[in-house]
This record gives sequence, C-alpha cells and structure tokens, in this order.
Amino acid sequence: MKRDAGGLWKVKVLLAPGTYQYKFVVNGERWEEDPLNLQRAMNEHGTFNSIRNVEGNVDGSRGLTA
Repeated sequence: MKRDAGGLWKVKVLLAPGTYQYKFVVNGERWEEDPLNLQRAMNEHGTFNSIRNVEGNVDGSRGLTA
C-alpha cells in the first residue's frame, strides 16, 4: 500500500468479477472493518467483514478495485 498526499492508504488489486469479503489488519494485530464501506456480512467469528462487489467490464476484462 502507498499513502497519497492526503494521508489515505491505497492499493489496486486485479480481481475477477464476484463478491469479496475483507478486513484491514491495523498495526499487524487488530482486524477492522472498512469504515468507508457500509456493506458487510457476519463471519464465522461473530464479527463483520466488509464486502466489495466487482462487476465484469463490457469487454470481458476484469475490473480494478481499490
């Protein structure tokens, strides 16, 4: 990840179309939901994961998400 001029950490990942669940690891020890994403699902630990839906492009290529 890289920090932009405004202090926001960013990364681009090539993903196939589908639904993905994720969390952030803070300081190498604490798992946190994405505070800017209100879509979430309960996981097997009784907490929530953030969700990202990736759509396929018209040309059939995979989308980028950040």
